[in-house]
Amino acid sequence: MELPLADAQSFEVISSNLAKDAKNVWWYGEPLPGVDPKTVELVNPGFVWKDAKSVWYQREKIYDADSKTFRHLEQAFYRDANRAYWSMTPLDGADLDTFRTFGNDSPYAADRRNVWKGNTKITGYDAPTFQAIHQSVIKDKNGVYAGEHVIENADPKSFLKVADLDTSLSALLADEHHYYVFLPYYGDVYQVTSTANSLNIMRSIWPPGIKQKDPVAIATAELGEAGWKNLNIAADPAINTAQLKEREMHLLKLFTAPFTKAWEIIRERKVQNNSVAQTTPAKQVTQDNQPEKEKRSSEGWQSDIVAFDTYLGELAGKSRVPDKPSLEERVTLVPGGGEMNSEVIPVTDGAGGYVDLAPAEDTVQFQVNNALKGQKVKWEFELALDAARSFNGVAQLQPKVASNVNAKSVLAAIVINTTTQLDFKAGDIVKLEATIGDASQNRGLAAILAPAGPVAIYHLDSTTHPVFWLGLKDVKISGPTRKTAALRQPTPEVTAFAKDLLQACMVYDEKKLNQLYSAEVQLLPGNRLFYFGLEVPGKMTEYGVPVKRDEMLVALKKQAARDPMPAFVAGTIVSSFRIEQLDVALGDYVTEPIQQSESLYRSLRFKIADNDVLLKLSVPGAFRFVQLRKTDDQWKVIAEY
Repeated sequence: MELPLADAQSFEVISSNLAKDAKNVWWYGEPLPGVDPKTVELVNPGFVWKDAKSVWYQREKIYDADSKTFRHLEQAFYRDANRAYWSMTPLDGADLDTFRTFGNDSPYAADRRNVWKGNTKITGYDAPTFQAIHQSVIKDKNGVYAGEHVIENADPKSFLKVADLDTSLSALLADEHHYYVFLPYYGDVYQVTSTANSLNIMRSIWPPGIKQKDPVAIATAELGEAGWKNLNIAADPAINTAQLKEREMHLLKLFTAPFTKAWEIIRERKVQNNSVAQTTPAKQVTQDNQPEKEKRSSEGWQSDIVAFDTYLGELAGKSRVPDKPSLEERVTLVPGGGEMNSEVIPVTDGAGGYVDLAPAEDTVQFQVNNALKGQKVKWEFELALDAARSFNGVAQLQPKVASNVNAKSVLAAIVINTTTQLDFKAGDIVKLEATIGDASQNRGLAAILAPAGPVAIYHLDSTTHPVFWLGLKDVKISGPTRKTAALRQPTPEVTAFAKDLLQACMVYDEKKLNQLYSAEVQLLPGNRLFYFGLEVPGKMTEYGVPVKRDEMLVALKKQAARDPMPAFVAGTIVSSFRIEQLDVALGDYVTEPIQQSESLYRSLRFKIADNDVLLKLSVPGAFRFVQLRKTDDQWKVIAEY
């Protein structure tokens, strides 16, 4: 899309949706009147910026904000010399001297008098002692709470987060006496106990969306090596326990992997210490002074990506992660972006991540790089997501190691230089030989995006943990071996329909969506709409569950409202989608296995009738299946994942 009013010679991109030239500041493709391009600078990339006189949230000026002192705290919280804010809304009565936030994953804040969730004051908590632990799990001096409900018998004094269990916000929590597993599905918390042969679980069940003191039922079950067993629902005789039991088993199967990982962590910690909430002090380690047991664990990682992921996690667990204040002291933000040649770069805004370009010798990044640089590897692995061609020839491959419950799963991506287009897809088998690069010479943001050895991103939400990008050089790739079904280009008519569907979903065009979806749609297990308040109306099967279009559109509207965008921006994103038709026969069609964290079942099933079309709509890192059927000479979506 050409910008005829822009000055090409002085045009400079500041962030994903902001740019400037000699005369204007540009939001997407529109000039922003009244913003000074000479003094404009980012406050929170993608959301907030300011110039010498004013502060803007997207294109809206924040009334009466003090530009000189306005800064981002965490999540959508901001402050200046006079007020605290949620997005662009001032928080009335906030005490700036005691105002505190709880990480980029938490919508909570508190001061000496009040507690906020977003821009809403919430009552019933002790403000001076209030803390957000993880997602909707919070505590004060009087108790620990999952949303609005008390976690019975939890000790607020010692309650903390132990570890993340997957990338979908599941977490292991603990106090001095018990372990707990948090699941993001509805914000449920399970008390868990490890025995010799099983993980015993228990949770209280409340009516969805209803605040009341006592739960309506108690669910218990056991996880063994063979899976779940002995599920029981204890409830008043008037309660339909059969329906509760069905939903509970669906939830447990959906999150088997996080429970299994929690069980592994609990068993490991039992060996290390007897106190549940006690943490083991980190100790320094180098390649030359590893204990004999740790040396043995490194055998085989040069030829096995899962073994390498485990080995990387073991190295990371023995070295120090810098704390947030010490990292932030060395951050230098350059107005307008620039090269950002600071010692520490906040590369994952919104997720609490930092990369240390000058790490101390006892830190994770220094130790791992020192142990691994120059090592040769020969791996064969399955891709979890498509490879993205980006950053001037740098590509990212995401190996499927996170689903292996025995691995530490700290490897996020393999970053390589390539002169060849990598048209890989999720499920492809890739073979590569390469040498691990050296990250000690990293300088500036450009170096982080280059394949320069293991780069640790320190995530500092409620607990410190590193995630790695692994840079490889001298890469030789063979493959891929295709696991996915044959794909072909759909007809122009079907392609146009798919583009209309994507656009209507992004901008929430309700009139258009009513035309594109059938009156009832089969939503398959793991569909993202279930994360936006859409209740499962019946029994979930491998074929999904039928949902009325009107109910589905409510969740679609919430999804679109989370990241609102102008129509012309949605059009640009739609054009980047790959639209492919799967060659499928009549009857049952079963997809290749997908990531367990996304679905109750490893595969999804579609019932294909004569002349149905099954599409895969994908961009790097995301995809959806859409089944179309012609009704009255018009295509309609009848099933979707």
